[in-house]
Amino acid sequence: MPKFTVRRKMSLDSQEFYSQHILNFIQEEEMQRGSPFVRLLKSGERRPPTKESLKERFPFSKDFLARFSEANQEVLERYKHLYETLEGAKGPLRHEDFDEHFDEAIFARALAAVLPTIPPGNADADRYHTFIVGALEFIFWPNLIYPKKETPLHDGRKRIDITYSNAAQGGFFWRAHTAHNIASRQIMVECKNYSKDPANPEIDQLSGRFGANRGKLGMMLYRTVEDYERLCARCRDTAQDDRGFIIPLGDEQVLEYLNLIAADRRADIDARLQAILIRLID
Repeated sequence: MPKFTVRRKMSLDSQEFYSQHILNFIQEEEMQRGSPFVRLLKSGERRPPTKESLKERFPFSKDFLARFSEANQEVLERYKHLYETLEGAKGPLRHEDFDEHFDEAIFARALAAVLPTIPPGNADADRYHTFIVGALEFIFWPNLIYPKKETPLHDGRKRIDITYSNAAQGGFFWRAHTAHNIASRQIMVECKNYSKDPANPEIDQLSGRFGANRGKLGMMLYRTVEDYERLCARCRDTAQDDRGFIIPLGDEQVLEYLNLIAADRRADIDARLQAILIRLID
């Protein structure tokens, strides 16, 4: 059972149902039927209406929720299914709630010890890839959930190394989607187990995986870089060309975040991510 869905008590929430389920459903419906409210960018790319605009057209009220639920019972049933057999307090459980002996500081230090033992290069690319899948879910819990490895796109002609669902209800990943208006229902990750610096082809590869429905926020995971400023400049070029926002994270940043968790400073990771994003948009 996915850990994110577990609760300590029944906790149906009308505001959560409205914001995270009804409005998401309407956004998808508007895109599929080519609604005049779908946004058209100068590049020709189509984007769903913002939630703010939908809230004006479909304001929250008990009557609206009742009418919507009657007309779209499958949406309500999917939401109820998250809670019908689960116990839990409001919000996701902590790691230690599943095992009273679990110490996330020890686990963070263990992950930090493993990463440097994975050699760069094609021979260990899958080992690095698998490590990153779990490491990022641990580092960014409970904001990034449901990791999928090697998600196919375009009938299998392309693939994304890792995708996460953005479940953030606060913090960096929530602000990216709301305050900065960056489509980010999914967070896409490319893993480069290279001994050389990531360059434009790697940046272009990840930006080519972005889309209006999938999202336009991702992370480039790599081992080391000689010129971090140049790498950030390449990511900034991509953002300024409206091709998406790429957060570059090397071993240095991954180890830094794990060490923050080990020092009981998990909350400080948010500011580190925000600082990188500001470099892309300023």
